[in-house]
Amino acid sequence: MARPKQGWRLRKHWNRYFVRFTHDGQRIELPTGSGDPEEAAERAAKLYAEYHTGKPPVRVKAADPQSPVADVAALWLADVERELDEGTVATLMVYVRHFEAFFGTFGQITDASCARAARERLGSVKRPTVQKELSALRRFVGWCEEQGMLTRAPRVPPPAKRATGTPFKLPRRSKPTPLSAEEALAVIAALPEWSSSKKVDPFPVRARFRFAFETALRPKTIDRLSIPENFVRGSSVLVVTDEIDKVRFGRELPLTEAARAALDSVCPEAGIIFGKHDYRDQLEKAAAVALTPEKAKTFAGYDLRHARATQWAESGNLVGVAYLLGHKQITTTNKYARPNRAAAERVLLVIKDCASVSWTSASLELLAAA
Repeated sequence: MARPKQGWRLRKHWNRYFVRFTHDGQRIELPTGSGDPEEAAERAAKLYAEYHTGKPPVRVKAADPQSPVADVAALWLADVERELDEGTVATLMVYVRHFEAFFGTFGQITDASCARAARERLGSVKRPTVQKELSALRRFVGWCEEQGMLTRAPRVPPPAKRATGTPFKLPRRSKPTPLSAEEALAVIAALPEWSSSKKVDPFPVRARFRFAFETALRPKTIDRLSIPENFVRGSSVLVVTDEIDKVRFGRELPLTEAARAALDSVCPEAGIIFGKHDYRDQLEKAAAVALTPEKAKTFAGYDLRHARATQWAESGNLVGVAYLLGHKQITTTNKYARPNRAAAERVLLVIKDCASVSWTSASLELLAAA
């Protein structure tokens, strides 16, 4: 559907329409709660106006037991969207698809069906995924009770403690490709300085990934960095705000000389520094040049974050590493301290050097005694 004069347009997801528009330079997408294009357009205009005028949205009552779960869930997302970041809304949309597939209609959400939903999902995905979906379901039914759609929110029990679940049927990368610092830098050196596609304006490539390796920041955070909100040319500190961090861990990060140089080489006078782009072709070609065929086959850009984090973790200062990586819990940082052969060889080298010093001291004592 073409963009109307009002500045919004409709997009269709899983038989429901969402309104998309731009506000203060950011893309906004809200559910209309309708699968009818005319009704959705009417609600879209209202949502657009409410968002730009700051008027709180009117909460719609929808207590019909025969209402599709997706319809009610769309109203829920429209009401709580301002409390969530864009990534969380997108994740909740995925969960809503599972809710609709299992429950069907709103009236089918009961204590018994919620308990059964957890057991059934364990046959398709692992326990941590089920826990996240059930957390979203609790928020949804809690909102329904708040709105008067339910007299009582159904109980959503957690999965059994000993339940492990089932690996998702589609193949996924089970673990990151291990890289040494030298291999990571070799991949970065093989990247082009700028993109060469004629379909989009040129964007920096090598500087982005050198900065990514030096800071080990999450890709989405790097995509959203801007001038002057997060960095000023020549500064030795990067300001990560809550809004651009996955776990809303706002902090000031010290920058290495290489990280600062990478930013200085491409940062504009104002606005987004790197932006979101597709780097897969450049990364694939660079990996083929810099890595062994086995590693090049499984390499992904996120492996640079793991490589740097592993390197930092070997220092033993997990508190500092957690701060740099944006982890609020040290237990999360522990996952990056993976045992590896290179680290083992460095341990043995230290032991060898210590033994050599001890042997030399003992020899000198013997010579002195003679």
